[in-house]
Amino acid sequence: MSQGIGRLQLEQGVPEKQEINPQRLREACQQFEGIFISAMLQAMRNTLPSGGILPASISRKVWESQFDAILGEALGKTGSLGLAQMLYDDVAGNNQRQTTTDDSRQRQTKVGDSPKP
Repeated sequence: MSQGIGRLQLEQGVPEKQEINPQRLREACQQFEGIFISAMLQAMRNTLPSGGILPASISRKVWESQFDAILGEALGKTGSLGLAQMLYDDVAGNNQRQTTTDDSRQRQTKVGDSPKP
């Protein structure tokens, strides 16, 4: 007798919302920023013409890939792009968007009416 996934989930119930560990979340966001920077560095490196001082080889490609990964990780920890902080704020619920209200935008004027000061 096999049970469907939906029935199994109903029997187990909905999991409780887990507390977010701020330190682990910050580290994960920094790691994501590091991975993003590494991918960006690799993409930028792919636009360069081949050659240069060192001849093109597999060992050079491995070294460049490792260099990009280490540099991206280091830059991710510094928060140089600000991506980690934006992710942290969004996931942690700290995304307090401040909206400015402008009375002139809230007022609707009819065609031909001059706006009131």
